[in-house]
This record gives sequence, structure tokens and C-alpha cells, in this order.
Amino acid sequence: MSDQRPPPTSLPVIEVWQEPNRRWRWQYLEPSGDGQPLAFHSNKEYDSQKDALASATTAYPGVTVLEPATAGIGHHDRARRRRLLLLLLVGLLVFLLWPRRPRPQPDRTSLDD
Repeated sequence: MSDQRPPPTSLPVIEVWQEPNRRWRWQYLEPSGDGQPLAFHSNKEYDSQKDALASATTAYPGVTVLEPATAGIGHHDRARRRRLLLLLLVGLLVFLLWPRRPRPQPDRTSLDD
């Protein structure tokens, strides 16, 4: 999870995010008098955002859910596309530069050289 915290509110919220291992987590944040919210983290990771949201809203029904920031997700998509493009370029270079055997011509024999 990033070090960024949502702006302080007077109402409790649920925050959902994706871990670096691509699994989803959530936490319940409740305002407190000292300015630091009281946080209860999910005790497991989820395969999808939908599963994490279902768990969080079951545990804390009616609480506002903060959607994850999309900036980090876009970075992962760009990095994945960059790796795929690099792999395709390397494959194309190998294909073009691979030595080929000359094809035999049908009306020539090896004695005609």
C-alpha cells in the first residue's frame, strides 16, 4: 500500500488496494480524536477487487468505499506492454537473422557447380 492516506473525514471509510503481488486487500478506517484514523486491515488477500469489496462490505455494511488510485495500475500495464514489445522485437530479429540453408533448385544438381 502507498504511504498516501485519504483526506481526513468525519465518517468511517473502507480503502481497497492492489498489492505488488497482484492480490487485493482492504482496510477499515475510522476517525479518531488524535487525527490518526483507527485502521482495521483485512486478514487475507483476495484474487480480485470484487472479492475484496464483497468481504469489506460484508464486514462493514453501509460504509463508503474509496476506490484504488489508477496511477500505479497504469504503470504496471505500461511496463507489461513494454516487455511484450521488447520480446516481439527480439523474436523478429532472431527470425530475420537466423542462418538459412540454401534451397535446392529443381533443375540443378550438385555436379553442375
